[in-house]
Amino acid sequence: MAVESRVSHLETWAGPGQVEALSTSLTALRADLAAFRQEMHAELGTVKSDVSTLKSDVSTLKSDVSTLKSDVSTLKTDVSTLKTDVSTLKTDVSTLKSDVSTLKTDVSTLKTDMTEVKTRLGRMEDTMAEVLRRLPPSAADR
Repeated sequence: MAVESRVSHLETWAGPGQVEALSTSLTALRADLAAFRQEMHAELGTVKSDVSTLKSDVSTLKSDVSTLKSDVSTLKTDVSTLKTDVSTLKTDVSTLKSDVSTLKTDVSTLKTDMTEVKTRLGRMEDTMAEVLRRLPPSAADR
């Protein structure tokens, strides 16, 4: 069992000079405590100023983060729109490729047809030349 729990009342007797020493010690302690309080009040002012600056900085950061969130949201929307546009563009390019392929086939067919038309026109020229050669001379030519 501890001594503190067994002692309910403690009396001490001071010898000569102990009261003055105690008084001097208490005065010095009070002076130290007063100086410590002054230092703490000065430090408290600095801490309050630092906390105020931090609060202002945090408020600015919150505002900046809010702006960034808004900008990111806008950017996400723009990227989504861009993805949709690119998808549409891919579909359009695929359609154009198909159309160009069809046009190439049609042009090839037209080239073949034109070659055939030229051949037939050449034959018609030959036939017309033969027909004209066989016609009797006109009255103006006689």
